[in-house]
Amino acid sequence: MKIKTITCHDVYNAGASLQAYALMTCLLKKGHDVQIIDYKPDYLSHHYDLWYIPNPKYRNTVLRYPYLLAKLPGRLKDLFSKRKKDYDTFTKNYLYTTQRYNSNEELKNNPPLADVYLAGSDQIWNTYFNNGYDSSFYLQFGDKNVVKASYAASFAQEEKDYIYDSHIKKWLSKLDYIGVREISALDILKGYGVEGKQVMDPVFLLTKEEWYKVIDKTRLINKDYILLYDLKECKLVYKVAKKISKKFN
Repeated sequence: MKIKTITCHDVYNAGASLQAYALMTCLLKKGHDVQIIDYKPDYLSHHYDLWYIPNPKYRNTVLRYPYLLAKLPGRLKDLFSKRKKDYDTFTKNYLYTTQRYNSNEELKNNPPLADVYLAGSDQIWNTYFNNGYDSSFYLQFGDKNVVKASYAASFAQEEKDYIYDSHIKKWLSKLDYIGVREISALDILKGYGVEGKQVMDPVFLLTKEEWYKVIDKTRLINKDYILLYDLKECKLVYKVAKKISKKFN
């Protein structure tokens, strides 16, 4: 089948890049023709924009000039950084993408041909960010005969967003199948009056050997260690890590 996926695939974030690669690779292994829709609206395209002004109070006043001047040295340094180069190289070498779509209108007016549109994975439905209430990430484009589904999509919240309640409910109800990443997302879906299934994040669908094809195996720390990744500074996580550390020395 011809499958087009859509996610936040090119936002200079390790998790975003790797989940996009993993889902694409898993589908390719199953014999499908797969591409990631290169959807980059304005709000996803400003990471290394020299002239971007996030704060509205600076945008259309004389303050914009001193603001940009103050930010310019740091932004120039970032623009030519190894970090940006590494992400750009990964995207170019490993992600199979469609033509660029710069807006919701462009995607609706000229959608890529497919048998299946697949939204996910990652926090594409997180309404703390613009993508969470962007209809493109709910597959509101393309021919009505194309199967539309999500895989491991995340709301990144425990409750539904009542501000965008009516829009999201309508968009979700039009999907043929819904796969979400967290158990909590199943309750959110019920709140919107739709059913879904919890599935694994796509990064776990590839084997260690498959990841070694794109990741350098060189160890950065040449002794035993525990890597602790904690977004919410949870005391229980630290307690468990210390217990494991003591048990395994």
